[in-house]
Amino acid sequence: MTILSVVPTVSCVLISVYLITGHYLHWVHPKEQKQIVLCIAYLPFFCIANFFCLYFETSASYITPVLSIYTAKGMVAVFLMYIAYLCPEDSSREHFHAGLERRDYYGKVRHDKGSLRWFRIIWCMVFQIIPVTLILFPTMYIIISTICPLDSRLEGAEMAMAGINFLTATITFSAIYIYYNRTKAQLKNHRGARKLNAFQSLVGLQSIQSLVFPLCTQSSSYLPTKYVSYEDFSNAIPAFMTCWESLVFAVLFIQVFSFTPYRTAVIHQHEMPATVQRAIVDTISQMDIVKGLVYMFQILCQKADQADTKNAKKLYKSKDGQSHELEPQRITSVNDELLQKLNSDEAMA
Repeated sequence: MTILSVVPTVSCVLISVYLITGHYLHWVHPKEQKQIVLCIAYLPFFCIANFFCLYFETSASYITPVLSIYTAKGMVAVFLMYIAYLCPEDSSREHFHAGLERRDYYGKVRHDKGSLRWFRIIWCMVFQIIPVTLILFPTMYIIISTICPLDSRLEGAEMAMAGINFLTATITFSAIYIYYNRTKAQLKNHRGARKLNAFQSLVGLQSIQSLVFPLCTQSSSYLPTKYVSYEDFSNAIPAFMTCWESLVFAVLFIQVFSFTPYRTAVIHQHEMPATVQRAIVDTISQMDIVKGLVYMFQILCQKADQADTKNAKKLYKSKDGQSHELEPQRITSVNDELLQKLNSDEAMA
């Protein structure tokens, strides 16, 4: 299986490098493209890690926990990508969600009053995956190091960890889907549905595999043979499947996470792209995750209003920025604001 996994692994890496390089050469919208690059990088990272699980089969239990870290980061990247599309500046985040329409299942507008409370709940549901994963990550290594590999308790502990990871990922995915469902009209031109379906299908598939195979082993649904051992069934077979699944999704990502819109902006709209070095620095930076976690804890500590008030001051450049929870307003486009300013200047003249 190791030899057969080389082909999809190399192909997946080459396709991902092609897509990421295309974005780096046309780096005109850093906040959007950073999250897109992180979503694309999920594929080669997972593919290579699972290839190592095949090659170093006895050490697969030490490699698998690392995958949960990037899974959490990738899911948060999808959410932050939507935020970047809708609210390019953090200071406009409160203003946008205060005037967000709410539609029912049939698309009928229920009201045009946004809800900061609703948005904050979604934010917490998404970002909870980061601290939970950071807690489970060292816990899994402690369990592996202290329990004998032949002890049946190890399989139970691994299954419990996989179950918690699956539950956490389900909560995050549900929050992202709810957010997309309410903002899909604004995300239509950005292919929001395709990006969500493609990436979350891959994550969901990995989560199900990581839960089903240990469960089958634990429940004695599989009996080892002279050709396939317990280790092969619980680690090698899922890793082999993941390598080939990653190749399928890599081909799909060529269309879903294409850099063509940004290349068009550079060639036809004459936007000036940043340097490749700057693009790499933007991608490596973890400040968006840190800010997201800080905002989550501000929400949990009921201090989010203060943070949103500071953002409102930045947006309106006023001394008394106020929350729009009570008086929701619709966002006025930049062009409309410029026209109003020009008209007022002409009237004064």
